[in-house]
Amino acid sequence: MSISDLKPSTSLSIKSVPVIAGTLALAAAVAAAQTAVAPAILRAVLVLAVVPCALIDIDRRIIPNRITGPVAVAAIALGLALDPGHETGRIVWAAVAGGFLLSPRSPRRGDGDG
Repeated sequence: MSISDLKPSTSLSIKSVPVIAGTLALAAAVAAAQTAVAPAILRAVLVLAVVPCALIDIDRRIIPNRITGPVAVAAIALGLALDPGHETGRIVWAAVAGGFLLSPRSPRRGDGDG
């Protein structure tokens, strides 16, 4: 196996364009159906970030920090501006999720010295 076999592709396939458009249309419909403005905006930002990240991850097997970093900062800023009363809970849950993702995997049978 050579290094070129491990390189991810450089562009998304044309099949993903309808998927992106359909998902974004669905996200817009869900956001429009919300009764409160703050959750609608926060959910729309989440979907607008997750859909491209998921497609890039499927295609290239990497989640781009160029998208996730700025979106995380924007989400915190929007959360503070639109719904400051619940921001503490969102940050706590984000820390719990991040801690779970950063934790070492649990040992399984057959791993290690056994």
